[in-house]
Parts: sequence; C-alpha cells; structure tokens
Amino acid sequence: METIEVKTNTNRMKKVMFGIVVLFILCTIGLLIYLYPFASSEKEPYVNKKYSILLNGKIQDQALIEGKNIYIPIKVVHSGIDDSVFTEKQSVIITTNQKVIQIPINKKTYFINQKPVHAQQPIIKNMNNQLFIDMKTLTSIYPIQTKVTKHSKIVWIEKNNSTYYKGKIIDKKVKEAYLKLRTTPDLQSPYVAVVNKGENVRIEKQKKDFYLIRTEEGIGGYIKKKYVVKNEQVRLTTKTRPEKKSNLQMNVPIHLTWEAVYTKNPDPAKLPKMPGVNVVSPTWFKLKNNHGDVTNLASKDYVKWAKKNRYHVWGTFFKLI
Repeated sequence: METIEVKTNTNRMKKVMFGIVVLFILCTIGLLIYLYPFASSEKEPYVNKKYSILLNGKIQDQALIEGKNIYIPIKVVHSGIDDSVFTEKQSVIITTNQKVIQIPINKKTYFINQKPVHAQQPIIKNMNNQLFIDMKTLTSIYPIQTKVTKHSKIVWIEKNNSTYYKGKIIDKKVKEAYLKLRTTPDLQSPYVAVVNKGENVRIEKQKKDFYLIRTEEGIGGYIKKKYVVKNEQVRLTTKTRPEKKSNLQMNVPIHLTWEAVYTKNPDPAKLPKMPGVNVVSPTWFKLKNNHGDVTNLASKDYVKWAKKNRYHVWGTFFKLI
C-alpha cells in the first residue's frame, strides 16, 4: 500500500507542475499579444525651427517673416523650384519662357523685360549674408502657392499640377502605437506625431504596406495602409499658371545667313532682298569678360525689318577666343 501511495503522489505532482507550465505559457502569450507590436515609443520633432519650409515633401530651410511678408532663401528656390536662378553681386536674375526678371538686392524696384515694377518693400533682402526673396513676388512668377500652417507654423509651398489622394484615418478603436506617424515604413522607427481617429489626411505615396501621409499641419510620416481609407485623387491648380513655351515650328528646310555685326547694325533700308533665305542670324551677343557680362548689340529696327520680310531672327551668341 505504501508503494502505491508514493506513485499516486508523484503523478499528482507531475500534473500540478504541468498545469503551472501551461498556465505560464498562456500568460506569456497573452502578455505578448497585449504588448504587441513592440513599437518604438521614441519621438522625434518633425521640425526644429519655427517657419520651417516644406517643399517637394521635405523640410528645406527656414523662412524669414516680417509682418505679413514671407521671405524664403534664394538657395531654396534654386534647389527646389528653379535651378536656373542666377545671383550677381547686386541683383538676382530669373529667366522664364517669356520674361527676364532682374531684381536688385535691398531695392523696391525690379525689372521685367527691362520695364520697372515698383513694390512696397524690397523683393530681395540680404540678411546675415544670405539672400531671401519675397514669397508674393515668387508666386506671381512661378506656378506655386504657399501657406503657413496654423499650429506647426510650417511654410508649405506647393507646385501646380502636383497630385495626392485624399485619405481619412479609420474611425475605429485602434491602439495608439498604430496611429503614430513613423519616420520610416516600420513600427520600430521613431514617430513624429499621432493622428486621430477620423482625421482627414493626404496620401502622398505607398511603400510596402504603409502609406506616407501628411496632416493638414504639414506633418508627414508613415502609417499602415489598413488604418487609412483612401479616397479620390486631387490635382493641384495654382492661380499662377505655367507660361506657354514658344516652340520653333518650321516645316520647310532652313536656309540661314549670318549678319556680321561687330560694332553697329546695318541700316535695314539698305539691306538687299535675299531670295530663298528664311532665317537671319545677326552676331549680336558675346561674352564680355570672365564675370559673365554680355555685350548686347540687338536692334529693334533690324527685327522689324526681318519680320516685315518674313525672316526668322536667330540672334547668335559667341565667345571670342
């Protein structure tokens, strides 16, 4: 009888230990499920400075605010809007399809195709050896628009014809970890903001099973697709429209002759008829020095004569070696 009792107690202890192990495993699994997705709780600021510039989906630099006037660095214009912007010692030159705009530094008057335009404040300002341009003037030249967000104070610049999708955060109970906008498309990266259930957002692009979204405050980050409802696409149209390009259209062979202009233009009244010629190319422009200055001998009278005789005028630019 004693032997039987020992075996019974041993079996009973094994069952108890097995139950404890099973209970421990179930508790561990439950805890893991509760704590999942092990998302990072590290937060990073999306912007470090007030009036940071948001352009092409990235924070570029910091704007200068004077009253109601917004100025942005010329280097931002050059890198994100127009890389042909040219800076001289005393002015900035902007060339579009139809205009040459010369803007003197710290002056209220600038020139469009050599005609003066007067402004209420300087268009270009030199602040601590950095050039800034007035945003209102910039939006009158380029097909862009700008706004300053209400709370984050981001200077948000958008371009004509840019697109995004309207989106909305799902209106269901979701763990906060899933509503954090991440710096990269994974849950282990730091986050920059937390969106709210039902909040309207922009969907800018998709990467893996994440959307890169942007809030109305301009804050952008990654969130899993299943927590965002994707709606219709929006194409942005700015008040200033892109200038039309003047394309050269000649459906006939080009018969060109050069007009050698070294010091002054010929008298158009003394120029002979040139049967068969359809393009005249006067040598009007040449590089003056190593500073980029150009010698200009263009003549309005010559252009009028050429158009009257149905000649195309192709001014020649050359450099003497």
